[in-house]
Amino acid sequence: MHPALGVILRGARAEVNLALFPKAFDNAEWSKNGATVTADQAAAPDGTTTADRIELASSGQGTNYVQQLVDLGDSSSASKTVTIFCWLRSLSGTQNLALKNTQSAVADHFSNITVTTEWTRFIFAFTNGPLAGNGFQNVGLTGHSDASAVDVYAWDFRAVKG
Repeated sequence: MHPALGVILRGARAEVNLALFPKAFDNAEWSKNGATVTADQAAAPDGTTTADRIELASSGQGTNYVQQLVDLGDSSSASKTVTIFCWLRSLSGTQNLALKNTQSAVADHFSNITVTTEWTRFIFAFTNGPLAGNGFQNVGLTGHSDASAVDVYAWDFRAVKG
């Protein structure tokens, strides 16, 4: 197994995390636009100091992001379901942002969320439409539709088929 991959257990079935470096948003596998990532800035839900600080500049949804291109293992992403999970908490007050799931070369899909000062595991599942795509998805975090700036801690990003 690749050392950067994680495994999620659902019932008796293990699922591979398609996102590399799920606890290292500063890694080069994560592309960034209008984003600053500072590694290991806060205690994560498991008590280790491995939560990264992510700051997104103010802009429209999808413009500023931290994302990763994941391979679904198929030549087409048509009609495939991808579920993403991420632990998030704000530094103070509430922060609005979105989970991003883009069917490469086809369409963007967002789930607007509000992050508080309590660690919360957010989940976003989306089934792609019938257009073929190319078997890859861009998954990650992006600005909210209200275009506000974002300053949050993030930890353990996961992307799985199904």
